[in-house]
Amino acid sequence: MTYKVLQNNVTSSAIEANDNFYHIGQGSRLPMGGNSLTSTDAVYDLGSSTMTWNNLYCDNLYISDSIASTNKSLWVLLSETLATATTASIEITGLNGDDNSQYMFVVKLVGNNLTSSCHCLMQINGDSATNYGYQWIQAEGAATGAERGTLDFFILTYGTQDTDGSQVVGLSRNLLYTKSGNERLLLTENASGGQGSYLTGLNLRGSIWDNTSDTITSLKFIANSSDFGTGTNIQIWGRN
Repeated sequence: MTYKVLQNNVTSSAIEANDNFYHIGQGSRLPMGGNSLTSTDAVYDLGSSTMTWNNLYCDNLYISDSIASTNKSLWVLLSETLATATTASIEITGLNGDDNSQYMFVVKLVGNNLTSSCHCLMQINGDSATNYGYQWIQAEGAATGAERGTLDFFILTYGTQDTDGSQVVGLSRNLLYTKSGNERLLLTENASGGQGSYLTGLNLRGSIWDNTSDTITSLKFIANSSDFGTGTNIQIWGRN
C-alpha cells in the first residue's frame, strides 16, 4: 500500500484517501517525512523541550544513543567492565568528575585465590599517597567492630570465602561526590562472602579524599591479596 499525494485540481478516489489513512495508521509507528511520507531515520522528534508528552507506557524501551534527565535524578551508566580473565587492576580514564556531581560504583568482586580474601581498592587520578581517610563499622556473625584511619587508597569491596571455600565473593555499592571545589566524600555499603542463606559479613564505610581542587579524570580499581577473578564486574554510574 502506497501513499497517494493529493494534488490541486486532480481527482482522487475515496479509496486512495482511505489508503492514505491506512498508510499512516497501520503497522509500526515509524517517523515519516517528505511528499510521500516515506520512513525516515534519526530526523524527527517526539515532543520538544517545551512541549512534552506526559507519560510513556511500553513493554520494552531500547535506546541506541544516550538518555538524559532535566530534573537531574537519572543515573546514567558511564562505564562497565567485566573481567573475562584474571587481572590485577582495572583503570578507567577519560572521565570528567565535574560533568556530574555523583558517581556510583557497583562492584561484584570475584577473587582469584580461593585460599585468601580479596579486596577491591580504588585510587583517584593515580594518587597513591596517604590521602584517603576512612571510618567504618562492620559485623561478622555476632562480632562487631569499628575503626578510623588513613590509607593510600579507598576500599570499595571486601571479598571473603564462602562457607565451603569454593569461591571468594563480595558486592558493594559506593557513592562518591565528584565535583571539584568540594570535599570528595565516599559512602560504601558492602556484603562479603555468602552461600545459600549464609552471609559472612556486612560493612558500612565512610571515606574522604584529601583533594578538593583537582578534577577527577581517572579511576583505578586494584585487587588486593589476590587478582580479580573471571566474573568480576565494575559499573560506574553518574548523575548531576
